[in-house]
Amino acid sequence: MSELPGPLDTSGGLQILPHCSFADYPRFDVLIIVGGVHEAEMTKSAVLAWIAGQLICAQSTSSVCTAVFLLAAAGVITDHRVTTYWEDLDDLK
Repeated sequence: MSELPGPLDTSGGLQILPHCSFADYPRFDVLIIVGGVHEAEMTKSAVLAWIAGQLICAQSTSSVCTAVFLLAAAGVITDHRVTTYWEDLDDLK
């Protein structure tokens, strides 16, 4: 799923076609935010609000690698132990 419908290009050049967008997604029991380059996404209030809003219905929320920064920016991380890719550990502190 993605913020908007349509294909997405990853930083590695892979194209992904999401099945749904913020406008038409199903309820999730488990939400996993994937890692990557997130600087642009972290400035989008709609993205951060959507992530924070998933705490209402998702029984478990997780992130892979640098996606922990999105969870932090969305206010999802409070007193949780978290980690990220070793090159980004100083930024996480």
